[in-house]
Amino acid sequence: AARLEFWQADARGTYDVRGMRLRAALETDANGAFALRTIVPGRYRNGAQFRPAHIHMKVHARGRVLTTQLYFAGDPHNAADPWFRAERAMQLVTAGPGYRATFDPTVAG
Repeated sequence: AARLEFWQADARGTYDVRGMRLRAALETDANGAFALRTIVPGRYRNGAQFRPAHIHMKVHARGRVLTTQLYFAGDPHNAADPWFRAERAMQLVTAGPGYRATFDPTVAG
C-alpha cells in the first residue's frame, strides 16, 4: 500500500492556495490500486506559454517519495511543456457523462 497526495488547478487554471479545494490524500489498496474522482484541470500561463492540463501527484511508499505530474494525451500544450513526459500522459475515455483515465505510477519515474 502507498499514500498518495493530489493537487490541481480548477477549470479556469487557478489553484486553491488557501484551502483544500481540488486536493486529496488517499491510501491505495493492498494491490496498489486507487481511484480518484475529479475534474479535468484548466490550463494556465507559465510565462509566454500555457501549461498543459495536469494533476500533481506525490507517492509515499517503502520509505521513498515520488513527486510527479499526470498529463492528458492529446493536450496541444504537452510538447512545449518542459516537464511533460509521454509516460505520464493518460488517455481520456468517455464514461457516462464524464471521462475515465488510468495511470500506473510505476512508469512515472
